[in-house]
Amino acid sequence: MNESRAPDTHLPGIDTSRPNIARVYDYLLGGTDNFTADRELAGQLLIVNPGMEQWARDNRAFVVAAAARAAREGGIAQFLDLGAGLPTHPAVHEAVREVNPAARVAYVDFDPIAVVHSRALLAKGDGLAAFQADLTDPEAVLTDPDLVSRCEDIFSMGGRARRGTVLLWPRSVMHLGKWEGRKQFTRIYTEDG
Repeated sequence: MNESRAPDTHLPGIDTSRPNIARVYDYLLGGTDNFTADRELAGQLLIVNPGMEQWARDNRAFVVAAAARAAREGGIAQFLDLGAGLPTHPAVHEAVREVNPAARVAYVDFDPIAVVHSRALLAKGDGLAAFQADLTDPEAVLTDPDLVSRCEDIFSMGGRARRGTVLLWPRSVMHLGKWEGRKQFTRIYTEDG
C-alpha cells in the first residue's frame, strides 16, 4: 500500500471520519484519495480476505484494459462509466486518452461522496464529468439534465447512449433481479423506448 498520504483535512461536504467504500477501494489500489477511517476499514477487510487487494487491482486492470481496447480497436471515443466510484489511477479517462486525447468520459455513481471527490479530481479535465445518479434507474441517468447537457455527444436526441459509446458498469449489477443479464441491461441504456 502507498503510505505517503496527505494528512486528513476538512473537505466541504465530505465526512472523512467515516469510511467510504469508494475511498477504501482507492486505498486497496494504492491510491492517495482516502483517509484514516478508510484505511482502517481496508485493514479490517484485508484480515478477513487477504486477497482483496489483488482482486481490486485485477478488477481495475480489466476495466482500464477493456476501455483502452475499445478506444484502440473499436475507435470508441465516448465512455459512460456507471457505478464508477473515484477515478482511481489508472482511471478510464487516462487509459482512453492515451489512445485518443479527445475521448470523453462521464463518470456516474450513486454515492455523493464519490461524486464530490470525482468532481474535484476532474475539475480541470475538458470532456470529463462526474454525476450522481443510481445506475439501476436508467431513466434517471439518461434524462439527468446536467448529464445530458454536459455530455451531449454521448447521448442521441432520444436520450439514449449512442452507438459507439462504451458503457462500463460494476459486475454487481449483473445480479440485480430486474434485468436478465448484460444484453438486456445494455439494451435499456442504448435503445429508444
